[in-house]
Amino acid sequence: MSNDINLGGDDDVTLGLGDNIVIAGFGSDEVSTNNGNDSVIGDNGQIDLVDGVIRTMQSTDADRSTAGADTIHLGAGSDRVIAGLDTFTEELTETVNGIELITTIENDEITSDSGNTHVISDNGVLNYNPMASWLTLWRQKPTEAVMTRLP
Repeated sequence: MSNDINLGGDDDVTLGLGDNIVIAGFGSDEVSTNNGNDSVIGDNGQIDLVDGVIRTMQSTDADRSTAGADTIHLGAGSDRVIAGLDTFTEELTETVNGIELITTIENDEITSDSGNTHVISDNGVLNYNPMASWLTLWRQKPTEAVMTRLP
């Protein structure tokens, strides 16, 4: 979880192979991951785990004053992204089945090599229930939920 949403800078985060969890925080950040099942929040947010398994990812930014224009590059794998607030540009280097893209506002760039990728470009919540193989995507408000089956 982001501790202070008003503090931070422009970060460059590069991660290797494996399953990575990143909350980039305040500022215009660049996050790059390699192959693995990665979970990334571009600005401020919270990721809740139960027994080491992600159950909820959510943005905690209320307005653009605590966000930035982020660039997120994802390697192959089943990835989950909430980019945060600002401008959104999508670039998928390979189109594969199971990619879920939900865009809302605008200045983030997200690239994904391959895999099953779930993206909310701005504020939102990802809720997972691996036992029932479903995922709920919330954009801005829980009343705008979209449910999709996990591959």
